[in-house]
Amino acid sequence: MIANQTGSTLSRFSRSRTVAYSFLAFAAVIEVLGTILAGGPVAQSPGEARLYGLICCLLAGLLGVLYWVVARPSQFGSNVESSSILISLYAFCQVIPLPLRVMRILSPARARLAESLQPVTHTVNWVPISTVPSATLYHCLLFSACTCVFLVIYDLARRFSTRPWTVALPLLLVAAAEAVIGLLQTDASPDNIATGTFMIRNHYAGFLAMIVPFAAAIPFAALPARDRGPDKLSHTVRTFLVFCGLAVSALLAAAIISSVSRMGFAAALTSMVFVAVVGLGQMLSSRRRWVVEASAVALTAVLVLMLPSARLVSRFGDLQENGNDRWPAWRDTFKLIETYPVFGCGLGAYESAFLEFKNSAPATTQDYAHNDYLQYLAEMGAVGFAIALLPLGTIILRLRFGLQQIRPDLRALALGCTGSLLAIGLHSFVDFNLYVPANMFTLAWILGISAYVGECAIDRSASFGS
Repeated sequence: MIANQTGSTLSRFSRSRTVAYSFLAFAAVIEVLGTILAGGPVAQSPGEARLYGLICCLLAGLLGVLYWVVARPSQFGSNVESSSILISLYAFCQVIPLPLRVMRILSPARARLAESLQPVTHTVNWVPISTVPSATLYHCLLFSACTCVFLVIYDLARRFSTRPWTVALPLLLVAAAEAVIGLLQTDASPDNIATGTFMIRNHYAGFLAMIVPFAAAIPFAALPARDRGPDKLSHTVRTFLVFCGLAVSALLAAAIISSVSRMGFAAALTSMVFVAVVGLGQMLSSRRRWVVEASAVALTAVLVLMLPSARLVSRFGDLQENGNDRWPAWRDTFKLIETYPVFGCGLGAYESAFLEFKNSAPATTQDYAHNDYLQYLAEMGAVGFAIALLPLGTIILRLRFGLQQIRPDLRALALGCTGSLLAIGLHSFVDFNLYVPANMFTLAWILGISAYVGECAIDRSASFGS
């Protein structure tokens, strides 16, 4: 009897709102520390960025362990949750030593590399897939930390199902603070560039571009529900939410423009236009949607002409002269991919493995491919890349059901998630945002919300169908 009562009390405590808010605050602290301490890319060379990133990883791991023990999530085990763990496991497998004869089958290039070193080192009979195991182990910890953030936010979104925007609020607050810092930096001197607490302006703009779609989607969350549910907002509250959404959107957009990041501006503008077009299109009949689409095209043209500052326009003008440095790196990266096609050269090992194929800019160190897709494909191989695409693809496909939600708050949240993934997806074609721990934690947070919104929509559709 006493044991049953104790178990019941612990169960009620683990499901209480106090516990949920406490862990949401803990996750928000990690997000803040990530932007402050881990806002720089993590290359192979040791330094403070790697150390601070490791601290954030340990905090994220502590978050995951405490959440599992205290909050007792009972619904973990879906395909998305299980497959998200596989990325870290794959990275760990890349550092496990294997017999050299097995390596000749799995990765002939890695076996030849080990054999070529035997004249200057002792005979090696066991080698890992990764060419730089220490870097791969670091990225294994980084992906494990992101998985913890993803799973915790995913379950917290379930607990805040009646007010799902609660989970997105910390991201909006952190982004607003970063935007204010960036604008203050440019206000201090006309020659300054907004970087916030980040090391590089492109990653600062990439961070803000992931969150600005949520701000742009807030006005659509304030719309009256189609089903006329009992939880109605007053006109004053709706007006206030619309004003807040527009104000935060303008603040973040101003900071992105002040960063003078070309792709950051393009990605943010594309995502905001996407949110506006889809959001307004859902409010109108099919006959009037073409008007919205035509207006969006015209508005986009106006914004492209009016919004960019003179410095940003000049950077676009220098694109052909200064942007050609990426093409040789991408061309040489394809050679690296051809050499390690199946299992890759190891997560985080791009810098060392790329030296053999580097045929341009000999005086510079090419530690990143400036294309997340190419670099992850080179480091993870076709097998690892497919493993990473499995949960990402599932979440993205489910989001289309979220865009058809009846509840306006969930529908707008799905719209913000889709715009966010669109922004980072576009920016990753020309940069390495997903090698910055702060941006990786933010993406993991957004994917956790996205997974809940998509799953919620599928469950609702199934219940209606039955």
